[in-house]
Amino acid sequence: MNAGATETCAERCPSPESERSTFRTLLASFAEQATGSASCVRRIIIMREPPSLDAHEITDKGSLNQQVVRERRAALVEDLYKVPAPAHVISVGEQ
Repeated sequence: MNAGATETCAERCPSPESERSTFRTLLASFAEQATGSASCVRRIIIMREPPSLDAHEITDKGSLNQQVVRERRAALVEDLYKVPAPAHVISVGEQ
């Protein structure tokens, strides 16, 4: 067993605020490079639960089934559009 295997997630994972800051910086960079509003992402949510094969969010070919994801995670999708954005939504370029 290697020495890193005994570390806890808290030791290996960034703090939530550090993680949010990193994603906010990346999101701002992507938004600056967007060529129009249709390609500009201004809000994201970091989901702790990955897409579920058992819930049919992932197809047999490994793609996301967007309709099922939107239905199963409807509350999170709604949160992306709330004004003001809830605390768990990371956003940039808000007016």
